[in-house]
Amino acid sequence: MKRLLIASLAAASLAAAAAPALAQPYAGRGYYGGGGYSDAAIDQHKRDLARRINEGFERGQLTRNEAYSLNERLKGVQDQEWRYRHNGSGGPGGLSDWERRNLIWSLNDLDRRIEINRHDEERRGGWGDPDRYRH
Repeated sequence: MKRLLIASLAAASLAAAAAPALAQPYAGRGYYGGGGYSDAAIDQHKRDLARRINEGFERGQLTRNEAYSLNERLKGVQDQEWRYRHNGSGGPGGLSDWERRNLIWSLNDLDRRIEINRHDEERRGGWGDPDRYRH
């Protein structure tokens, strides 16, 4: 019984110590989080995604079709942001909390799609890639 009590207290103190770290917004690649991101952070996220798509294509990790599709998705998110900024919900040129969260969700979804496509088995110049036969 005493061991169980000590183990429970140790687990509770560990969880209490980790809680403040878990409450901090994620500032690395991926930008996971809610409405706490500034317009500058959203813009930086879009630039990072565009760079990763281009690098993936240049390194042969993305086929032409994958890069095109991912760039079209990024353009769709940019169009969505433009519509949000011009609908007046978040004030003049601003975003409401819901719109900001929705944009961040869309950017994070695109981030995951880029990661999946860059690490799948399709490679530029591989089977099924029309660029393979061009000289």
